[in-house]
Amino acid sequence: MKSVEAQLQEALEQIKGLTKENTELKEAVTKQRKETAKVERTSQLKESKLPEPCVKRLEEAFKESTDNAGLKEAINVETEYVKSLRGPATKHNGAGDNGQALSESEQNTAKVEEYRERQFNAYRAGGMNEADASRMSGFTPKK
Repeated sequence: MKSVEAQLQEALEQIKGLTKENTELKEAVTKQRKETAKVERTSQLKESKLPEPCVKRLEEAFKESTDNAGLKEAINVETEYVKSLRGPATKHNGAGDNGQALSESEQNTAKVEEYRERQFNAYRAGGMNEADASRMSGFTPKK
């Protein structure tokens, strides 16, 4: 019959082994979730038909994601942002500036700031920390 100390030592060794195995399994599950999320993310970004710089920015923002939470909102924000850059279609008569440039520029500046804030919020909803979300979106929240 084993002594109590020997049984305790065996139990501690078993705990160490199980703890290590548990950690390895958790890492494997996380890796698999990230890979699955990447495949889904790539598909969603391809379907979005966003310009390449937008796609790259979103890939970078969500690269550590295991569930892509907030990605659809981020895609929507990027889509609206790209549309806002194009601005409304105006007719030009060939005589140069038709007097709308300043007001359109002011409108676009406000829209851009609104979209940056929405992008920031989408990144935060996806689990990104505030500093990274601010860096990626170009939006600095007011304290």
